[in-house]
Amino acid sequence: MKVLLAIIALLLIGRAVFLIVTAAAISARKKRCTEAVLAELTGMTVSPLTPDSGADEESNFIFIYNYEGNDYRLIVDGFTTGMEGAGELELSVDPQQPEFCYYRQMFLYNGKKIKNLIFLIIFLLLFSSPMWGAMLLMKYY
Repeated sequence: MKVLLAIIALLLIGRAVFLIVTAAAISARKKRCTEAVLAELTGMTVSPLTPDSGADEESNFIFIYNYEGNDYRLIVDGFTTGMEGAGELELSVDPQQPEFCYYRQMFLYNGKKIKNLIFLIIFLLLFSSPMWGAMLLMKYY
């Protein structure tokens, strides 16, 4: 029982560290990207999540933006929130490296994942409370 709880705790801690590091990377990118540009939706790719499966599909949005006379392509994951029906996307690009950009929805997706992780931790603690409560009672009484 203790081993199972330890494994679950390690997995949750690992996931939390991953999401926090991702949030820090996005924040650093946001500080670098200072020039505002507008990207236009030019297409969308749809592919199955698994090659043999026809049921679940993954879609990616393809945006094109122009900065200082050069065109750049941005592929946005279809799971990113706020992309449904978007014809244009407001970006901020890095003046030294225009292929690096930041868009508001980039952080919203990560924030949603962190919120879901917190709810999962609370749920697991409440769900497992009879088990660890019984373990504490057996240990001290």
